Amino acid sequence: MDIGIIGAGKVGCSIGKYFQEHRIPVAGYYSKTYESAKYAAEFTRSECFADLTDIILASDTLMIATPDDAVREVWDCIARYDIQHYTICHFSGSLSSDVFQGAAKKHASVCSVHPIYAFSDKNNSYQQLQNVYFTVEGDDEAVQYFTELFTGMGNHVI
Repeated sequence: MDIGIIGAGKVGCSIGKYFQEHRIPVAGYYSKTYESAKYAAEFTRSECFADLTDIILASDTLMIATPDDAVREVWDCIARYDIQHYTICHFSGSLSSDVFQGAAKKHASVCSVHPIYAFSDKNNSYQQLQNVYFTVEGDDEAVQYFTELFTGMGNHVI
């Protein structure tokens, strides 16, 4: 399992650091700006990717941690690649997994993950994630994958 995180803001940095603290492998970050991706990669001791292609090739799991209004655009870009057998999620609080139109035809498993938590900053929010509940909805395979991932770190998943 190699997790690529697209988006290096509060949620992306926090989730990546939380995974790193629990020894969950994070391949690295791709973001709108290279500087953001580089910061997140250094913060989580992972890689920084300057190109979407590179993070997709380095990962088998993709987590979209962009602003809500960018999720569909990011998905449309990802969907152009061979993502068969990938597990993909987004963290948007306002979108469901329906945003991943055509995922079944691409043989990708998709879901949305909603942490019941307000991320205040990218440097410290990860310290509170141990106490956070997560909701997960989407394809059965992706829901099972992320449920096991978060419960394995001690979180409650609904």
